[in-house]
Amino acid sequence: MSDDRTESHEFANELAVSFLQGLGSSFVKFFAVVTYILYFLRTFVPGASGGMVWLVLLLSTAGLWWAIDFAMQFLAKKLRPSP
Repeated sequence: MSDDRTESHEFANELAVSFLQGLGSSFVKFFAVVTYILYFLRTFVPGASGGMVWLVLLLSTAGLWWAIDFAMQFLAKKLRPSP
């Protein structure tokens, strides 16, 4: 009975690790793509100004989501059972 509980716990941890890693990378990719699209639309649309504002937005968004991705991977490593 104890072995079943241990296997179930390990499976739940692996599932949580996979979910957190996938969630982190999905957020980073999604917001990077959205930010790039906004930046290029703002830059190349005639009459639009403030390209530097969008560049700052791009860099700050990328930095924020990198930090979130790093935190998620850190949590995923902490949840992974030690061998």
